[in-house]
Amino acid sequence: MRRLGEPGSYGWAVVGVSTAVNALTWGARSTFALFYVAILGDFAWGRGPTALGYSLSWLCFILFAPLAGWLYDRTGTYALALWLAVAALALSSLAVACTPHPHDPEHPLRPDQGEASLAPTR
Repeated sequence: MRRLGEPGSYGWAVVGVSTAVNALTWGARSTFALFYVAILGDFAWGRGPTALGYSLSWLCFILFAPLAGWLYDRTGTYALALWLAVAALALSSLAVACTPHPHDPEHPLRPDQGEASLAPTR
């Protein structure tokens, strides 16, 4: 095994790429507070459900991080990445299948209603 800093070692490249990826992902994840008021106004949601959704995303992150680490140690990188890709594809397909079609008369974003809005209709 080569030591960090020796010729042919990719240690600093791994550190640099990891730092860049963490800066981008955690920076985007931490901006919720900046957009909180805009989300409340644009979607006409209450403060409680909006904050609950954000809190649940953090709770899921905290609960599933140890599981992800255990799976990574047990199965390896490639097997876990393949499994997660298949699971993500299946879940996103299920979400699309359960979403109402925009041409449904009950859909709030029907194209023939003029300006689309997520605000509740009265």
